[in-house]
Amino acid sequence: MVGLFFIITSYVVVLGFEGNQVTLDKSDAPLNVLSELAGVSFFGVLISINTVISMFAACLANITAVSRILLTMGRHGLLHRSIGRVHRRNQTPHIAIALVGVLIFFVPAILSIWGTTAIKIYEYTGTFASYGFIMTYILVSVAAPVYLYKQQKLRAANVVTSVLAVLFLLIPVVGSVYPMPPPPINKLPLLFLLLMVVGGGWFMWRGIRSSSLMEEIKRDVER
Repeated sequence: MVGLFFIITSYVVVLGFEGNQVTLDKSDAPLNVLSELAGVSFFGVLISINTVISMFAACLANITAVSRILLTMGRHGLLHRSIGRVHRRNQTPHIAIALVGVLIFFVPAILSIWGTTAIKIYEYTGTFASYGFIMTYILVSVAAPVYLYKQQKLRAANVVTSVLAVLFLLIPVVGSVYPMPPPPINKLPLLFLLLMVVGGGWFMWRGIRSSSLMEEIKRDVER
């Protein structure tokens, strides 16, 4: 349903830009342009306000999610032990939250100092982050039938759903590298792959050193 909604709204935006002097791919704020073309420019102000609120909420949600992951990694020695600490009174992962907040600030700040425009910063960081989301969805689609099999609840429909999900998710993966996008976007898949190899290698090395690591993480996640 979300995919269908996205397709419909995308088509509406493309249709709205038909015949406009500024093409859709050159517009920094397409919905604001559409509101002006439709003669309801005040909608553009409302859209901008809601965009800011949405961006803030999304950023806050990401900080919360990532800090919880770092908390678990810190507790099990995959990162520095201090990252696995919680606030004495609030019981929140304050160190992990602060670390994520600093990273979220400095990445766009450094790009901005280098002269990168705001829309390009959004493009680079959004594209890079999408690789992580897609990889997570693929891994979940693979792990779900395995989990159901262990629970003796696996059905043929579950396997078909997982296979279709992986195939559909591979479409944007292939599209991100073929045809090869212009620099520096073409370097982002390689950078993501490098981080996956380094992170996966680090995790496997720590797992070899501690035979109980996987079981400890599993128990911690299931609580």
